[in-house]
Amino acid sequence: MATQSLTEDNSDLSENEDVQEIEDPILVAVNAGASLRSPTSAVIARGIALAKVDAPRPLLEKYGHRLTNRAHLSELIPAVLENEKDKLKKELKDVKEASVIFDGTARLGEALAVIVRYVQENFQPTQRLIRLDILAKALNYNARLVWRERTGQSIRTFSETRWWSKWEVLRQVSEYFGDVEPFLRENDEVSPANHRRLLEIFDDPRSCQDLRLELAALVDAGVHFVNATYYLEGDGPLIFTCYERLSAVTRAVAVGNYPNTTAVAREIAGGNAVLCNQLMAQAKACIQPGFQFYHQKFSVQFHGTIRAFRAARLCCPVQVQDLNPTAASLEELRNFPFANDDATIANLAQDLPLYLAASDGVTVTCEDEKLTWWENHKDTLPHWFSLVKKLLLI
Repeated sequence: MATQSLTEDNSDLSENEDVQEIEDPILVAVNAGASLRSPTSAVIARGIALAKVDAPRPLLEKYGHRLTNRAHLSELIPAVLENEKDKLKKELKDVKEASVIFDGTARLGEALAVIVRYVQENFQPTQRLIRLDILAKALNYNARLVWRERTGQSIRTFSETRWWSKWEVLRQVSEYFGDVEPFLRENDEVSPANHRRLLEIFDDPRSCQDLRLELAALVDAGVHFVNATYYLEGDGPLIFTCYERLSAVTRAVAVGNYPNTTAVAREIAGGNAVLCNQLMAQAKACIQPGFQFYHQKFSVQFHGTIRAFRAARLCCPVQVQDLNPTAASLEELRNFPFANDDATIANLAQDLPLYLAASDGVTVTCEDEKLTWWENHKDTLPHWFSLVKKLLLI
């Protein structure tokens, strides 16, 4: 599986003229498997751009560390890459169960990473990068510099491959709303079509007010989704807490806390309580379709998936006592295809009393300690251990 992914062409991305395939040095850098001597291997393993290698040479040589120049270092990439491929093949050769992840990332620009996730013998979820494609886009350096000088913050850019990238851009616009108009008027060359449209909005006080209010509402409504998404993008044993994170989003929507929107509405209303309430109602109406979409997706379309994540809490040695499961409760685990058979459920039910007794009073300080607990109980709870090992691939 690893060999195929490392060698086959990505035909979809190769058709895009903006794609720069830099699989070799990035694969080496992330997996950090260079077999060369330091500091040369350190440069490669940490993904330092070859164009920057010559700069620190005088400093390193001053203290007795030799470092070859960029031309010589680039010649080592193919050899190191082959070592990395061999290492990945050996590492994944005996892996029986794994998942393949296609992940967007902002590292070194817009990128698409292909990752293999599996569980090691010591019960540690492990991820290995096997491919990375960079989607390069030109940026207007001068405009970005002007924004940074004005706000003290780097300008956010939209990426098609990064979760919630558009929300991050709009949040920055909301936070620095007062700087947007002068920035646009000082930079005529920035996106001419959008530039004209935005200036039309700022020239109309009512439209400008509505834009500011709607941006604040978008930030307030989106923050819970963004936090949950980025948490669940992590590499650890997320299956134990996934349902709680999703449930927290639902509860946050129900609570309806809009601090940024309230502040903007009060400022616009100038002490007029009636007008403030009207502005709040207007802002909430703008984001209501988004909440309806979320409700439709998670309550209807993804209902089975949510039930599966809820059932996965039974595999958490900390939560299981509070859930007070019975043999009937285990039927919910059938929402996972690999647990949807009578023999699996029967074996889990048989070991359930032992599991509840072993987990009584368990406390942990981090998620990884749950993995340690399962590693220590793999012999006494083999059926549950096998199930958890499969769940960790998700």
